[in-house]
Amino acid sequence: MVIRKPTGPLRWAPLCGESEFKPATVFLLVILILVIAVGARFIHLGTAPSGLSRDEVSTGYDAYCIMKTGSDQFGEFLPLFARSYGDYNEALYRYLAVPSIYLLGLNEQSVRVPAALFGSLTVVLLFLLGRFIFGTNIALMQAFLLAISPWHVHFSKVAFRVILFPFFFSLALLVFLTALKKQKYLIPSAGLFVLASYTYSSARVFVPLFWIVIVVVFFDQLRGLRRFHFVGFMVVFVGGMLVLGYHWSSAPSMVRAIGQMESSPFAWIRSYGSFFGPSFLFMTSDRYFMSQMTGYGLLYPVEAISVVAGLVGILRAAVKDRNPHLMVLVVGLLLFPIPAAFTDGGEQRRALIGTLFFPLLSGYGFFVVTGLVGNLKLRRLVRVALVVTLISMFLNFGTRYLTIYAGASWFHWDHGWKEVVDFADDGSYDTVFISNRFITPHYFILFYTEYSPELYQKNPKDVIPGTQRIDSIELGKFRVGDLEEIPADGGSSVLLVVKPDEVQGVLTSHNSQIATIIKSPINYVPFVLLELIPLNPASVDSP
Repeated sequence: MVIRKPTGPLRWAPLCGESEFKPATVFLLVILILVIAVGARFIHLGTAPSGLSRDEVSTGYDAYCIMKTGSDQFGEFLPLFARSYGDYNEALYRYLAVPSIYLLGLNEQSVRVPAALFGSLTVVLLFLLGRFIFGTNIALMQAFLLAISPWHVHFSKVAFRVILFPFFFSLALLVFLTALKKQKYLIPSAGLFVLASYTYSSARVFVPLFWIVIVVVFFDQLRGLRRFHFVGFMVVFVGGMLVLGYHWSSAPSMVRAIGQMESSPFAWIRSYGSFFGPSFLFMTSDRYFMSQMTGYGLLYPVEAISVVAGLVGILRAAVKDRNPHLMVLVVGLLLFPIPAAFTDGGEQRRALIGTLFFPLLSGYGFFVVTGLVGNLKLRRLVRVALVVTLISMFLNFGTRYLTIYAGASWFHWDHGWKEVVDFADDGSYDTVFISNRFITPHYFILFYTEYSPELYQKNPKDVIPGTQRIDSIELGKFRVGDLEEIPADGGSSVLLVVKPDEVQGVLTSHNSQIATIIKSPINYVPFVLLELIPLNPASVDSP
């Protein structure tokens, strides 16, 4: 099959004859879309979701340690991969969080700023990528869909490194397509593909597969470039992947992947297919509440028609015109679920690269569907009506996200630890004893007290293998351990932090009283703080 060299943006018959917006109008619309994207991602950045998860505080404290000492919390100098809960993951997000932590201090907002920033910038890159393939008008719609995407907005508001994957991948693909016309960009594009693979676990699988596809699809064009650029493109990518692959193949880096890998081929096929089903795309699609707000899918219901229309249109044009750009998009759509399909449950976080392909499909599909309306004025009116409908759905999603989700998801985001540390660290207590039944409480102590990296790096603490807990640790006046280790006559300056089901046992075995109760946004009690009362109060005042 002969693949034709693309001569310009993709055209669909109903669009022919339509003029594109003037440059000034395009500029204003791009700014408006970017304002929407930034607003959706930065508004209530530190409070929605409510609380920081243990992954976020660990990432934030690592970045804080690197900022202060050049080493992570375990004393590794400028690590390529950082230790986290017994395994090792890519450290790129930690380095990108250093500037915001330096400017804003160590807090909820500063840790999440890189996610919101790179999530917003991905919208601009998608516009440029869409314009390269489809033309300006369609690209504006594609960028708008990503700006309001529930899937992408959510992961742009939490400090998970996965949000970097769509940004660096779309940048790499855009530079690569540009390099086919300006070959000086070819070698940098290979470096960007390597960097994209270094963002998240699923990128290790997706990026090499996608890179092989583009080499095959564009091979004739690549071979026609100067040998220096072509060979450099191959060497930089393969060499970079070999360096990263050495770390990825190590036992510490593979421990989580092995533990979450599905062993049944039938489970792989079933999981892979689920990523294209209506339940995943348009309804509650993820069993992990941290990845999605209940009641919302990844796309808006009105996109059901546009996604199908866009897919049909792109497939038709790819086959009829043998357009390599479209073939690459189709292959990318087929590849995006693969890393997630091999794991148990197929969490949507691992398929986040799909946030690039679905807006490209859906945005094009809107023009395909509305292009069937013969009257130009009526066609534009229909498009305005669809945009207004999308905005109303987005506002409904945003309102519920900032209210209902922020409250209902408190448990998954470890809400309450900031209040616990703030209460305990106000100077009234000499010792704060925390039950080791809590999951990794030391991370929250390190983060919210800005504990000295130099001190912690001397004796860092990792979780017990196979669990997410630690047995004991002392961090200044904070101590984590078994409640049986509490001294019976601890004195009035000792504060205990326990689970609700531990309260009665403490009250029975120790002379104590409840100091305060920390409640969740839905009035559930995750923490009870008790203070010990000395057995002989008079002795406290004696010299």
